[in-house]
Amino acid sequence: MTLNVSKTGTGSGTVTSSPAGINCGGTCSFNFTQNAQVTLNVVPSSNNDIFTGWSGACTGLGTCSVTMSESRSVTASFTHTVFDDVPFDYTRTLGGVSYYLHDYIQVLYEHGLTIGTSTNPPLFSPALQLDRAMTAVFMLRGQYGSAYEPPLEPYDAFGADDWSLNDWARPWAEGMWDVGLTAGCLSEPLMYCPDDTLPRVQAVIFGLRMKYDYLDGEGKLVAYQPPAATGTVFADLTDVNYYGTAWAEQAYLDGLLPACGESGGKPLFCPDDPLDRAWAAYLIVKAKGLTLP
Repeated sequence: MTLNVSKTGTGSGTVTSSPAGINCGGTCSFNFTQNAQVTLNVVPSSNNDIFTGWSGACTGLGTCSVTMSESRSVTASFTHTVFDDVPFDYTRTLGGVSYYLHDYIQVLYEHGLTIGTSTNPPLFSPALQLDRAMTAVFMLRGQYGSAYEPPLEPYDAFGADDWSLNDWARPWAEGMWDVGLTAGCLSEPLMYCPDDTLPRVQAVIFGLRMKYDYLDGEGKLVAYQPPAATGTVFADLTDVNYYGTAWAEQAYLDGLLPACGESGGKPLFCPDDPLDRAWAAYLIVKAKGLTLP
């Protein structure tokens, strides 16, 4: 009896059989003795591929066992990761704790909040430190959805900035100014500082505003302000007069970013540590309440 095996989906992998006969990465077939019990197993080609199920003579995700009472056909489905540099097992360690971040980046892509840093090859650049230029895109997409388009020229704000390295971000910064999501990095002269790396303390301000800002009955943005700081949550943020203490405490309470370590029995926030794109995905998913797969 003939067993035909085929593969479908965006990913790749190998299907083998016991007893031996099937060993293929694509379509193949083998003639087995009538009524033989054949077990099929799959091995994805890499950490960027995952097996997503059988169809035909077998269904589900488990081992496929086929009784060859007649000729049979089985299809194995594989899926490839959206980004080549974010495998399905993509994990990061922070403060001695491992966090599985693949799904956060995947969800960000599925909701149209990112297209990555390259399309050919498809890359997300998860370890790339986030600057204020990239932050503007994340913030406006997160706040207004994937359909948001930044304003067109002429631009009235942030004329004092040097946009030579991030000229693509000028309309996004203008959009942030127009809707009240930023006051810039400097007021005299008014500057956005697109090339500046975003530290964790500034990132959680954006995250909390993404979560709690809303439009009033007249369509005006009501900007969120956190409760007064206690100075008792973090070992490295005890100054209640420091602007970031209240924001960090509320963000930690809301689970927007995990602690970066521990000291004296208290968590550390590491306010000046840079935020990279992988942790930005985590922050945005948490702030928007997006559902992980």
